[in-house]
Amino acid sequence: MSIQTTVDSLRFAREGGNLRGTIRISSLLRLVDCLASQEGEIFYRLEGMVDQDGHPILHLFVSGTLVVQCQRCLEAMELPVDLQSGFRLVASERDLGPVEEEPEEWTAWVADPNLDVEALVEDELLLAMPFAPVHPDTACSPRLVSQDLEPPDGGPFAVLALLKDRKSIER
Repeated sequence: MSIQTTVDSLRFAREGGNLRGTIRISSLLRLVDCLASQEGEIFYRLEGMVDQDGHPILHLFVSGTLVVQCQRCLEAMELPVDLQSGFRLVASERDLGPVEEEPEEWTAWVADPNLDVEALVEDELLLAMPFAPVHPDTACSPRLVSQDLEPPDGGPFAVLALLKDRKSIER
Protein backbone atom coordinates (compact mmCIF):
# COMPACT_ATOMS: atom_id res chain seq x y z
CA MET A 1 0.00 0.00 0.00
CA SER A 2 1.39 3.41 -0.91
CA ILE A 3 1.61 6.22 1.60
CA GLN A 4 -0.71 9.10 0.76
CA THR A 5 1.18 12.37 0.69
CA THR A 6 -0.64 15.67 1.03
CA VAL A 7 0.82 19.15 1.04
CA ASP A 8 -0.49 22.67 1.46
CA SER A 9 0.19 23.69 -2.15
CA LEU A 10 0.45 27.44 -1.53
CA ARG A 11 2.77 27.08 1.45
CA PHE A 12 4.78 24.39 -0.35
CA ALA A 13 5.35 26.72 -3.32
CA ARG A 14 6.18 29.80 -1.24
CA GLU A 15 8.70 27.85 0.87
CA GLY A 16 10.36 26.30 -2.18
CA GLY A 17 9.37 22.78 -1.19
CA ASN A 18 10.82 19.71 -2.84
CA LEU A 19 9.18 16.31 -2.63
CA ARG A 20 10.28 13.10 -4.35
CA GLY A 21 8.85 9.64 -4.30
CA THR A 22 7.62 6.55 -6.06
CA ILE A 23 4.08 5.30 -6.48
CA ARG A 24 3.20 1.69 -7.22
CA ILE A 25 1.21 1.60 -10.45
CA SER A 26 -1.23 -0.84 -8.88
CA SER A 27 -2.27 1.85 -6.37
CA LEU A 28 -3.40 4.24 -9.13
CA LEU A 29 -6.94 2.86 -9.30
CA ARG A 30 -8.27 5.19 -12.01
CA LEU A 31 -5.27 4.51 -14.24
CA VAL A 32 -5.05 0.71 -13.98
CA ASP A 33 -8.23 0.26 -16.03
CA CYS A 34 -6.31 1.68 -19.01
CA LEU A 35 -3.31 -0.62 -18.58
CA ALA A 36 -2.33 -4.13 -19.64
CA SER A 37 -0.20 -4.58 -16.49
CA GLN A 38 -0.25 -3.09 -13.01
CA GLU A 39 3.41 -3.94 -12.37
CA GLY A 40 6.06 -1.31 -11.73
CA GLU A 41 6.44 2.11 -10.22
CA ILE A 42 6.14 5.72 -11.26
CA PHE A 43 8.70 8.22 -10.03
CA TYR A 44 7.72 11.82 -9.28
CA ARG A 45 9.26 15.06 -8.09
CA LEU A 46 7.21 18.06 -7.00
CA GLU A 47 9.00 21.41 -6.65
CA GLY A 48 7.60 24.65 -5.34
CA MET A 49 8.84 28.13 -6.21
CA VAL A 50 7.78 31.73 -6.65
CA ASP A 51 8.24 33.25 -10.11
CA GLN A 52 9.64 36.71 -10.89
CA ASP A 53 6.14 38.23 -10.65
CA GLY A 54 5.56 36.75 -7.19
CA HIS A 55 3.18 33.97 -8.31
CA PRO A 56 3.49 30.67 -6.45
CA ILE A 57 4.37 27.88 -8.87
CA LEU A 58 4.43 24.09 -8.67
CA HIS A 59 6.53 22.00 -11.07
CA LEU A 60 5.70 18.33 -11.36
CA PHE A 61 8.02 15.82 -13.01
CA VAL A 62 6.78 12.26 -13.60
CA SER A 63 8.68 9.37 -15.17
CA GLY A 64 8.39 5.63 -15.55
CA THR A 65 6.97 3.04 -17.89
CA LEU A 66 3.35 2.00 -18.28
CA VAL A 67 2.32 -1.21 -20.02
CA VAL A 68 -0.69 -0.65 -22.28
CA GLN A 69 -2.42 -2.73 -24.97
CA CYS A 70 -1.51 -1.90 -28.56
CA GLN A 71 -4.77 -1.24 -30.38
CA ARG A 72 -3.37 -2.57 -33.66
CA CYS A 73 -2.03 -6.02 -32.64
CA LEU A 74 -3.68 -6.25 -29.18
CA GLU A 75 -0.37 -7.21 -27.55
CA ALA A 76 1.13 -5.51 -24.50
CA MET A 77 3.50 -2.64 -25.21
CA GLU A 78 5.64 -0.42 -23.04
CA LEU A 79 4.77 3.26 -22.98
CA PRO A 80 7.62 5.38 -21.57
CA VAL A 81 6.44 8.36 -19.53
CA ASP A 82 8.46 11.53 -19.02
CA LEU A 83 6.11 14.38 -18.09
CA GLN A 84 6.65 17.92 -16.88
CA SER A 85 3.75 20.06 -15.75
CA GLY A 86 3.65 23.56 -14.30
CA PHE A 87 0.89 25.05 -12.17
CA ARG A 88 0.52 28.74 -11.29
CA LEU A 89 -1.43 28.81 -8.04
CA VAL A 90 -4.22 31.30 -7.36
CA ALA A 91 -6.14 31.85 -4.13
CA SER A 92 -9.66 31.31 -5.51
CA GLU A 93 -11.60 30.64 -8.71
CA ARG A 94 -12.25 34.39 -9.02
CA ASP A 95 -8.52 34.83 -9.58
CA LEU A 96 -8.50 32.51 -12.57
CA GLY A 97 -8.15 34.55 -15.73
CA PRO A 98 -9.19 33.59 -19.24
CA VAL A 99 -7.40 30.50 -20.48
CA GLU A 100 -6.20 32.40 -23.55
CA GLU A 101 -4.19 34.78 -21.35
CA GLU A 102 -2.31 32.03 -19.51
CA PRO A 103 1.29 31.37 -20.52
CA GLU A 104 1.55 28.05 -22.34
CA GLU A 105 3.95 26.52 -19.81
CA TRP A 106 1.60 27.06 -16.83
CA THR A 107 -1.85 25.90 -15.93
CA ALA A 108 -3.67 28.25 -13.55
CA TRP A 109 -4.86 26.25 -10.60
CA VAL A 110 -6.69 27.04 -7.37
CA ALA A 111 -4.38 26.43 -4.39
CA ASP A 112 -5.33 23.45 -2.25
CA PRO A 113 -4.41 23.27 1.45
CA ASN A 114 -4.63 19.46 1.23
CA LEU A 115 -3.20 18.66 -2.18
CA ASP A 116 -3.06 14.89 -2.71
CA VAL A 117 0.21 14.46 -4.59
CA GLU A 118 -0.58 10.88 -5.67
CA ALA A 119 -3.90 12.03 -7.17
CA LEU A 120 -2.11 14.87 -8.97
CA VAL A 121 0.40 12.41 -10.47
CA GLU A 122 -2.44 10.09 -11.51
CA ASP A 123 -4.35 13.00 -13.11
CA GLU A 124 -1.31 13.97 -15.18
CA LEU A 125 -0.74 10.36 -16.27
CA LEU A 126 -4.38 10.02 -17.33
CA LEU A 127 -4.16 13.23 -19.34
CA ALA A 128 -0.99 12.00 -21.05
CA MET A 129 -2.40 8.59 -22.02
CA PRO A 130 -2.90 8.23 -25.78
CA PHE A 131 -6.49 7.52 -26.83
CA ALA A 132 -5.45 4.50 -28.89
CA PRO A 133 -1.86 3.45 -28.19
CA VAL A 134 -0.12 1.58 -31.01
CA HIS A 135 3.35 0.20 -31.63
CA PRO A 136 5.40 1.97 -34.30
CA ASP A 137 4.41 0.68 -37.75
CA THR A 138 7.34 -1.72 -37.99
CA ALA A 139 7.00 -3.15 -34.47
CA CYS A 140 3.75 -5.07 -34.82
CA SER A 141 1.47 -6.62 -37.36
CA PRO A 142 -2.19 -7.28 -36.78
CA ARG A 143 -3.09 -10.96 -36.47
CA LEU A 144 -6.24 -12.50 -37.79
CA VAL A 145 -8.23 -13.68 -34.80
CA SER A 146 -9.88 -16.59 -36.62
CA GLN A 147 -9.22 -18.66 -39.70
CA ASP A 148 -12.76 -17.76 -40.80
CA LEU A 149 -11.55 -14.23 -41.38
CA GLU A 150 -8.98 -15.29 -43.96
CA PRO A 151 -10.08 -14.67 -47.55
CA PRO A 152 -11.01 -17.90 -49.38
CA ASP A 153 -8.81 -19.22 -52.18
CA GLY A 154 -9.32 -17.10 -55.24
CA GLY A 155 -9.59 -13.84 -53.32
CA PRO A 156 -12.33 -12.12 -51.38
CA PHE A 157 -14.86 -12.28 -54.23
CA ALA A 158 -14.58 -16.04 -54.87
CA VAL A 159 -17.67 -16.73 -52.77
CA LEU A 160 -19.66 -14.19 -54.77
CA ALA A 161 -18.58 -15.86 -58.02
CA LEU A 162 -19.83 -19.22 -56.71
CA LEU A 163 -23.18 -17.71 -55.81
CA LYS A 164 -23.46 -16.12 -59.25
CA ASP A 165 -22.69 -19.43 -60.94
CA ARG A 166 -25.33 -21.25 -58.87
CA LYS A 167 -27.95 -18.64 -59.73
CA SER A 168 -27.28 -18.99 -63.46
CA ILE A 169 -27.55 -22.83 -63.23
CA GLU A 170 -30.96 -22.60 -61.50
CA ARG A 171 -32.47 -20.58 -64.38
